[in-house]
Parts: sequence; structure tokens; C-alpha cells
Amino acid sequence: MRRKGLVLLVIVLAALAVWRFYPRGGGAAECPSFLPEVNRMVGLRFDPSYFYDRGVTARELARELVPAWKSAGINTVFFRVYDPQYGASYRTSLAYNQETDYGRQDLLGHLLDEAHARGMKVIAWLPMLNHRGLWEAKPEWRALRAGGEPYRAESMAFPLCARHPGARQWWLKFVEDLLDRYGALDGIDCAEPCVSWREDEACHCSLC
Repeated sequence: MRRKGLVLLVIVLAALAVWRFYPRGGGAAECPSFLPEVNRMVGLRFDPSYFYDRGVTARELARELVPAWKSAGINTVFFRVYDPQYGASYRTSLAYNQETDYGRQDLLGHLLDEAHARGMKVIAWLPMLNHRGLWEAKPEWRALRAGGEPYRAESMAFPLCARHPGARQWWLKFVEDLLDRYGALDGIDCAEPCVSWREDEACHCSLC
């Protein structure tokens, strides 16, 4: 008798489970599932220098691009917030920094607003220790070749020596300034932390 009762209970529970989870009219997309939901990063790198001279403001550019990215399935934007030669695409008054036209218009702020309103993340993409303002103001902080002349390459136009304490301290202030002004950022990508991609090239300053 007890066994029959247990069998009946199992049948009832199974029927309830089928009724609860079987799709009914609304479609399978609305049906709960025991399978784990996988949330993958689908990102892109955004360099605003490719969008100069289009005759649109920073606000207009953010309102144009972010919805298009969202509709394409993008959920994470790696924004190149500082161009080593031309400056910041955000508001900054840190010594040796300069702002581009998009920086004065606060492109980063507008893009953060548009992206976060759509559930997207924005990560600040920073070229590492490659900075024209500091390279020109602090020649003693430059990466050097074996002959003593400044090291420069197409991908690293203004490289600073990562072993120089002054350069490292300033870089921390640079990052701190960005985070203080834009606490809504979802992260920082310290990109390409190297002097050169060639194995036989290195800095030859007195510290190195």
C-alpha cells in the first residue's frame, strides 16, 4: 500500500513539473529552463579618431553609435579614451594631458550614459606609457635606444620608460584622474604594455 502511494506521488509530481515547464502559447523563449544561462562578452574596440570630421557633436555620435552596436549584439565597448598624440576624449585637467575636441564635449560621458541605459559595459582602453605631453615635457623619462637617442616606433610614438619612478607615479595619477571623474566606468584595459614587439629591442636608459 505504501509503495502504491509513493508511485502515485511521483506521478503527480512529474505531471506538475511537465505542466509548469512545458511551453504553453507564449513560446519556448518565455519558458523557464534548468539549463544555465550563459552570458558571454561580445565586445568591440572603439577609437573615436576614425570618426573625426563627420560634422556631428559628441552627444550625437554617442546616440548614433551605441544603439547600432546594441542592435548588433554588442554588450561591451572598449573605448580608446586617450590618443597618445592628440589627447583625451574625456574631460581632464591633469598636468601634461590635453583634450581633443571630443574630449571638450565629453564624449566618454555621453557614451557611458547611452551604453549603461541599454545594459552595456564601457571599459576605458588606455595605451600604456605612450604619451606625447609627458614625452615632450620630461625627456629624462623617455625610453632610449642603445646609442642614447629616444626610442620611437610606429606603434609607440612617445614611449616612456616603465622603470622610471617618476613615469610610474605620474601614470598612477593619470589613471586615478580618469577614475575619479568617471566612476561609472566598468573597467580599464591597459593595452599593449611594451616598448617594442621585437625581441631584440629594449630600453637602454640608465635605469634599464
